[in-house]
Amino acid sequence: MASKAPTLRDLEPARQTATLLATVARAERAGRAEQLRTLPRMRSAAREVASAMEILMGAPQATGDRLVALAEVWNEIERVVPREKLAAAVAHDRGVRAADR
Repeated sequence: MASKAPTLRDLEPARQTATLLATVARAERAGRAEQLRTLPRMRSAAREVASAMEILMGAPQATGDRLVALAEVWNEIERVVPREKLAAAVAHDRGVRAADR
């Protein structure tokens, strides 16, 4: 697909369409290959975020008698997933979603 635009213009319409479709198909395959390449990292990031969310969701609710300190919850989360790893997982997810737009 190393054709130049003027060359495409010189082709008959059916050939132009075929060339453009082939180019799009190649781009889609490359995109899928990139998605598959990043899948293991995405799975790992999802596990890290899920572990943190399990702890967060399992934290006791604050009541009139008991306040729950954010520092306590973060300490529990960091026992399972260090903050840096969690931040990297969130950044990876953000990058993947931005690429999908």
